[in-house]
Amino acid sequence: MAILAVNAGSSSLKFSVYPVLDGLVQPSVLSGNIQGLEPQGTPEIGWKYQGRSFCEPVTVKETDLFQSALLALRNLLQGLNDLPMLRSVADCIVSDTQRSADIIRKLRNLFRMSKGEHTTIHLDRLVMDVLDLVQPKMQSNDVLLSTEFDADFRLIGDATQLQQVVLNVLNNAIEAVAEKRTRYPHLKIRGQVQGGDLVLEVEDNGKGIPVELQDEVFSLFKTSKSQGMGVGLWLSRAIVESHGGTLSFVSQAGQGTVFTLRLPSADLVLPT
Repeated sequence: MAILAVNAGSSSLKFSVYPVLDGLVQPSVLSGNIQGLEPQGTPEIGWKYQGRSFCEPVTVKETDLFQSALLALRNLLQGLNDLPMLRSVADCIVSDTQRSADIIRKLRNLFRMSKGEHTTIHLDRLVMDVLDLVQPKMQSNDVLLSTEFDADFRLIGDATQLQQVVLNVLNNAIEAVAEKRTRYPHLKIRGQVQGGDLVLEVEDNGKGIPVELQDEVFSLFKTSKSQGMGVGLWLSRAIVESHGGTLSFVSQAGQGTVFTLRLPSADLVLPT
């Protein structure tokens, strides 16, 4: 058995393979990186194996550079067949390459610098894309999920900025149910068209927000978390308000919280 660790940057992908023996992770036996993953770039894969360094070009698909990088990594591991565990890792990449590439692509889109471009967005699809990113966190905390969206759940806005809002709200909800350690942690996501607005609700049955802290939820640099700077919800509300909407919540300590995102639909013109 072995663990493949992959770290994707804006134009590169680093990887390492760690054997697992008797349940303990051992030092890396193979490491390297794939560089030049940008339009007009010259991608190549370099790696260190058994004390030697190697480098060769990567054949890419212009439409999906990172999927090509994962395929190149898979081919590399398949070629080093003197260690059976490398082949097992390669087989995992074969079975999961498309999903891995999709997640990497979504992460790059999410954290790239927004250009403030407003386009038509299917908000239900955007939410499902972000759920893909937080799925491992949900699975590790045994969080159940239910989703329900009205038809024509569309608006005009900046997809990258709104992804950041949804990601922050979902992460807060997951952390809330994880900290409560309830028997059946559950998130409910509802998307409704109400008149000229889209209303997205994220409900959790987590620990709730104490009454004395509720006035500071959207305050800058205020946080009840042991880690974090207290910027996330402040920034999320600023983004939503710049789209002509509102971000609010209701919470009962020990019972759970509902965050409500209200935005004008695609049929309305955003303020400038």
